[in-house]
Amino acid sequence: GPMPAWRRRLMWVTRLSARCILFSFGYHWITRKGRPAPRELAPIVVSNHVSYIDPIYFFYELFPTIVSSDSHDAIPFVGTIIRAMQVIYVDRFSPASRKSAVNEIKRKAAGNSFPRVLLFPEGTTTNGRFLISFQHGAFIPGYPVQPVVVRYPHVHFDQSWGNISLIALMFKMFTQFHNFMEVCISCTPQPLSVMFIGSNSSHNKLIPYMNN
Repeated sequence: GPMPAWRRRLMWVTRLSARCILFSFGYHWITRKGRPAPRELAPIVVSNHVSYIDPIYFFYELFPTIVSSDSHDAIPFVGTIIRAMQVIYVDRFSPASRKSAVNEIKRKAAGNSFPRVLLFPEGTTTNGRFLISFQHGAFIPGYPVQPVVVRYPHVHFDQSWGNISLIALMFKMFTQFHNFMEVCISCTPQPLSVMFIGSNSSHNKLIPYMNN
């Protein structure tokens, strides 16, 4: 069910702790373009997935419910954080698990008493230079979706989680004086926009969100 009010207040301390973790990894400042739309307008957020830093940032910035593979539960820092985000676990290779996850996404997106739902629809990490094909879980429920793009500009050290172990990646992050991160919320022709998805794909459209 929805998180109790006392726990939501307590989570502010945890969110600040997440920002301290980002700072310790060298993300002293993070460039953000755009603003999240209100939760009642866009209950689902989708983002590309580049690094294990992504969910830590989103926990700090949006405090969403995240949809994640159950294998991520054992990752240091990340596992603890996604559990605090009332994670929706999914096994991509199990049709029953995927169906259950979609139903849970729909249930939580429908009620404003729940946080936003965050998905990484690519289903894996990439180097951030290109998008790969999306899984459909974020779009099947038919609720408005706000896209986010995360980038890690670099010169010497590629921060993407590719052909490198987690320990080696963390070590390199710690040894960098500063790591760069850019977050663009709704990087589309309209800087603040939400994708409204209908049951008929011809009804899908991108509508600018204007903060009056």
